[in-house]
Amino acid sequence: MRQASDAAQRLATAGQAEPRKLDPSLAKALQALYSMQGDVEDSDPFLAQVRQEIDRIISHYKQIKYYDVAEAAIKERTPQVNRQGEAYAAFELAVLADEAARREIVALLKQYKATDKLALTDATKAAIAAYEKFIADHPSDPLAMRAVEAVFAIAGSFEQYAAYDVATGIDREFAAFAARFRFWHRPRLGAAASPSAPCSGR
Repeated sequence: MRQASDAAQRLATAGQAEPRKLDPSLAKALQALYSMQGDVEDSDPFLAQVRQEIDRIISHYKQIKYYDVAEAAIKERTPQVNRQGEAYAAFELAVLADEAARREIVALLKQYKATDKLALTDATKAAIAAYEKFIADHPSDPLAMRAVEAVFAIAGSFEQYAAYDVATGIDREFAAFAARFRFWHRPRLGAAASPSAPCSGR
């Protein structure tokens, strides 16, 4: 990883862009990190350390806006599949979809400047679906609760844009989903709030 980092720094210093593809040395590192997750318990600090290194690589490509390369990095794996590696990749892909949806909404608002017309986009629907699939596939994984919180955050973001109907719709549908999978669905602070219907606790 140090070799790839040094190469990226040299290109940046020279004012040149990195090649828009996953660095071969980083691909090998990601394969090794994927394998290291195999048979490691969720509570083992080693798992968090391994995933921290994975995040560093993915974050690098996100920072230079190579989102397609970040996706390729997330999907990098060895032929021998392991449960922990697959779970983390699925979660990170959901996060990537969420971030893409948020960028799209920001761009829409800059273009139209009309929060009253803000609707649930296809990209946001895809992000929520990805989180829900993760929860359904990995209900006992600690990351499942992070996926739950991420859906709450999506609803909250629409509420911040005053798209209250959209936020309420996300909450309502997710509550039904969470009930099916026996997830505790706590109302968000401010859920279903509107200028004419303040939420208790505010």
